[in-house]
Amino acid sequence: MISYLRKRGAKVYLYDDKMGIALPQIGDWLSPDRVDVLGNIDLVAVSPGFAPTHPIISMFRNEGIPIWGDLEIAYKDREKKDWIAITGTNGKTTTTMLIDHILRKLGVNSQTFGNIGVPVLDAVSFDGIPVVEVSSFQLEYVEEFHPHVGVFLNLTPDHLNRHGTMEGYFRAKMRMFATQDSDDFAIFNADDSWGRKGASLVRSRLITFSRDKENTTVFFKGGHIYVEGRKLWDISGSSRFLYPPYLEDLLGALSAVVALGYEDTIRDVSFSILSDFVFARHRMEEVATIKGVVFINDSKATNVASTLAAIRGFEGEKLLLILGGSRKDTTYDDLAKEIKARGVKHVALIGETSGEIKNSLDKVGYSNYALLPTLEEAVKYLWQMASAGDIVLLSPACASFDMFKNYKHRGDTFVQIVEKLADNHE
Repeated sequence: MISYLRKRGAKVYLYDDKMGIALPQIGDWLSPDRVDVLGNIDLVAVSPGFAPTHPIISMFRNEGIPIWGDLEIAYKDREKKDWIAITGTNGKTTTTMLIDHILRKLGVNSQTFGNIGVPVLDAVSFDGIPVVEVSSFQLEYVEEFHPHVGVFLNLTPDHLNRHGTMEGYFRAKMRMFATQDSDDFAIFNADDSWGRKGASLVRSRLITFSRDKENTTVFFKGGHIYVEGRKLWDISGSSRFLYPPYLEDLLGALSAVVALGYEDTIRDVSFSILSDFVFARHRMEEVATIKGVVFINDSKATNVASTLAAIRGFEGEKLLLILGGSRKDTTYDDLAKEIKARGVKHVALIGETSGEIKNSLDKVGYSNYALLPTLEEAVKYLWQMASAGDIVLLSPACASFDMFKNYKHRGDTFVQIVEKLADNHE
């Protein structure tokens, strides 16, 4: 963002909680409390990591100075307003990638921006359709931004240490639709209670999707996907897209493509259009099979809802699960109930939340668990407990910052551990 603003001729001051304040004309940093040196500020360009309640953000807001993130800046600077944006707690990355993949296959000039593509500010000079994954943190700092096609996938407890309540989290997500008009499209998941609530509040053209509700625009039934009651695709032969979270992502993606007017085109090309789709790493990524035991990396499952979706795709008695990580102000009671009900074979607990998850498991009378000091020890423990035909699943239900840089680092570490294990058992 800094280089973009400087190229636009802006005089940029930097602020960091730890480093302090850097002025354009000097290389040294001043103390963070020296905000008096900032002079006349026309705009605060904020990183989404800064909460709206941060003292310096509150100070500038009280002075009436605009506070925008990169999403708002890109939207204001880009002449074309043909954005596609995807938000929700889970599935954003896959849905974003699916939309871009399908559009490209249809010959449409599109590109992903933001967390999974190039920086969102690069969309300003892009001549095609930008497809962007949007977080609640980014949406807290939008005013005019709104996509031509907006997709709301789901909402489950996450980031409550930032948003306070689920209602606060929901309001942040709904900012994406606040300034849409009657020419825009709002797409909601009818299987999600917050999605149904959101659908009742928008004033743009509404599209809904569902895994089982036939009264929605796009729905799944008997191995087929339908649009407005007309059969679109037969996906009965795809085990991966029949997995509930991926099916939800696919329905959301197809809804966006339908909104753009490509329903007949994608019906003609059929499901084969996704034959070479490459799934994102760290989400239900099959790593290796060692002596009949399958190891799966689902490190991107950083909240309880993601892990619940993951374990519901397997037979519990064949599942060995790695849980735990850094705290997110959430409860693990529902997860423990599901583990108990499904008869999960064994659970390895790691990280700073291991004690909290243990307590939830104890409440429901589940005792097939062990607390381990490292991810490597957890993998080794479950390998010893596993038999041919079992699945060892890393799906932590927690963030990763207690032991790793991020979920990608955690997933990569898991892959390395499993690959080393495979080498030792050739």
